[in-house]
Amino acid sequence: MTLDNYDFLTLDGDKLQGYYLKHLIDVMPKERKKIAWEEAFNAAKHWNISTDELIINVWKGGDYEWQYTMENIVRQGYKAILSAPWYLNYISYGRDWTKYYTQDPHTFLNYASGNDISRENVIGGQVCMWMEFIDESNLEPTLWPRASSPAEKLWSSAEMTDWKKAEARFEHHRCRMSRRGIKTQPNSGPGSCRGTMKIKPPYEAAQQYFN
Repeated sequence: MTLDNYDFLTLDGDKLQGYYLKHLIDVMPKERKKIAWEEAFNAAKHWNISTDELIINVWKGGDYEWQYTMENIVRQGYKAILSAPWYLNYISYGRDWTKYYTQDPHTFLNYASGNDISRENVIGGQVCMWMEFIDESNLEPTLWPRASSPAEKLWSSAEMTDWKKAEARFEHHRCRMSRRGIKTQPNSGPGSCRGTMKIKPPYEAAQQYFN
């Protein structure tokens, strides 16, 4: 922040955010882990916020652009969490869960140069969903069983990349959730789950509607 001869206050976005972030960290309990969006990474450098004080969540960059951000953050010694490829509010036709299954937070390590990057600094991943077009009417079927795809991926070894082998498991899991009362959507085209569909007689449905 600088004050020039014309009495205009010039605010540098990164420096201002870093100032706020540094003071926020100072008043928070030391034993608590602090997680911030990736924008805080540039801000942290201006205020010498140490790598022990902050974990960075990489949330931008589409399917693969996030890899450059992950590499930069981890190379500087910060720990990182990935959420960029797993925003479930972006809906596409068909089996969109398959693209979630092919993403891995460690992929960028295959292309990164040098030996100054620690694999241990990649903590894992997180599924997210913006709520502009989500409410109580479509929350569950938008989440499930699509969220199962990144969940299995994050809990499995890096070698598990074949979504075709996972498809039968997800079908079974979708029916399991439906039987437990969770609203789910079809994840692999036409199909049905035994014992989960409840169709009310027309007069009951009409009575419920008008009441």
